[in-house]
Amino acid sequence: MDAPHEGWRQAVEAARGGAVYRALADAIAADIAAGRLAPGAALPPQRRLAWGLGVAIATVTRAYDELSARGLVTAEVDHTRRTLSACATNFLRYAPLSD
Repeated sequence: MDAPHEGWRQAVEAARGGAVYRALADAIAADIAAGRLAPGAALPPQRRLAWGLGVAIATVTRAYDELSARGLVTAEVDHTRRTLSACATNFLRYAPLSD
């Protein structure tokens, strides 16, 4: 994915002056939920996505961290963020935190 998804750009533009990172995370989460990002798909590198959207790298980093906290992506050793499978996502969403 060399160019950011158009929906991501629209979400960022609509959120200017607000929580841009959250709008970006929500847009990416919507693409994961809709199947537009397949399980195991690599998200764009943070610098490339930040440049393409005209936002700070920290904004993309925070959005990716938000997606990780939601259990939608995982970080690899090489710093690549990958989407989780639907089964893993559902497990993480509904698994109890403690007994």
